[in-house]
Amino acid sequence: INLDPLVTGETGATGLTGATGATGENGATGATGATGATGIAGVKGATGVTGSGPVVYNGSITSAGNTLDAPVGNVIFRLSYGASDYISLSILPVSDSVLIDLKRSSQYDGTGIDGTPVYNNYTLNSTVVIDSIIYNTSREMNRTWLRQLNPITSLWSLHEIDIFSSASGSRTSVWVTEIYNNGTFS
Repeated sequence: INLDPLVTGETGATGLTGATGATGENGATGATGATGATGIAGVKGATGVTGSGPVVYNGSITSAGNTLDAPVGNVIFRLSYGASDYISLSILPVSDSVLIDLKRSSQYDGTGIDGTPVYNNYTLNSTVVIDSIIYNTSREMNRTWLRQLNPITSLWSLHEIDIFSSASGSRTSVWVTEIYNNGTFS
């Protein structure tokens, strides 16, 4: 036997593993923290709102450079600032040329009636101004009927597009009602 404290003896064999102990009880549930404050609601953009009725686009067109786009199939209806008391309406293709039939009419100041030249069997391939003056002080109600040929399916759709602008263009609404889609004439 070596009694020298600096000398370590050989390691012995590992003993058997003992049985697993019982699981302890769950601790008490902690208190629920306070509910945080509700965040501020964001501003709603000019996106379409769908439902059983028309698709509606709302926006403010009160100064130069302001526009409101309302896509209708392969055509975009673009309202633009004209002056403090009116906006203008243009149409343009979403991408490729599109064959359209279009008729526009408006009523202003209760008795005035205005119309657009008829676009019958017209190939729309660039921006076309179809009404340069739409009064934006609740003085005018503008309506357009647009039939267009889907260039991929060769089927027709018909939409009615209405425009009403108030408060110098700060409350401008466009609503698009689909009359039919995927129509044929054979």
